[in-house]
Amino acid sequence: MERRNGKTKERDPRKKVLPVMESCAECPKESKHKHPYPLCDKHYVDKFSYQVVDGVRIPFKEWVEIELKKQGLWFNEGETRREWFARMEEHGRGTLLKLSKGKKT
Repeated sequence: MERRNGKTKERDPRKKVLPVMESCAECPKESKHKHPYPLCDKHYVDKFSYQVVDGVRIPFKEWVEIELKKQGLWFNEGETRREWFARMEEHGRGTLLKLSKGKKT
């Protein structure tokens, strides 16, 4: 690495260079998406993620809710998040077993 005075000094590879964290424009979280402006995953999905179903553009989160309700996997009244996750996991395992039945692994 050359300096202004013409002397060269090599960077010490043992010294860590810390990455510069850019925060989300909407909250203090780290931005994972840089274009069109810095956003965290949550705010990027809220602003830019859509699903086109039968020619209609639907926000992704609304589409997920509709699909989970169709399958009876949306939150039940009075259900905790832990109970809901357990129910989702059980359904996923059951589906995986049905799909893999009779196939050699």
